[in-house]
Amino acid sequence: MLQGISIIIPTYNSASRLEPTIQHIAAQELPTTIAWELIVVNNNSTDNTADVAKSLFEKYQIIENQNRFEPRQGLSFARDCGIKNAKYTYSIFCDDDNWLAKDYARQVFEQMETNHSMAALGGYGEPVCEIPPPSWFQDLSSYYAVGAQALSAGKIDNGYLYGAGLSIRNEVYHK
Repeated sequence: MLQGISIIIPTYNSASRLEPTIQHIAAQELPTTIAWELIVVNNNSTDNTADVAKSLFEKYQIIENQNRFEPRQGLSFARDCGIKNAKYTYSIFCDDDNWLAKDYARQVFEQMETNHSMAALGGYGEPVCEIPPPSWFQDLSSYYAVGAQALSAGKIDNGYLYGAGLSIRNEVYHK
């Protein structure tokens, strides 16, 4: 497996919301020494998601890209397809409505390179709402992968990481 990052977007009928996600990925501030690719996994969409992804690869000049099709519907099938096709050592799962911060991929790479015992890494989710969120949203925000996932960095003995923005060391997956 080559040294670098595979960013995987599992998507279902997301032609209308895919552009800002890919735009944020294209804006990643990565040194040229860190190789990366973008894999869009079309999870049996009935709209033109695959065509939109292809045109966005060109629009944002994403040279290393894959447009994969997964016929079995479900997020876990789409993520599995993405990671099986990933050619780099680390993968980031970016939901089709997530916008990665411009230093996200660089930070994932640096953390994984520095902490060799780390199998997975979670992110911090910030909500972007089209309308003001309801009053209950703050109390239940963790159910929407929003906010901090733990009080501090380190090993998680009891709990989980959000799937949105989850980063993994691919060798662990393949074991």
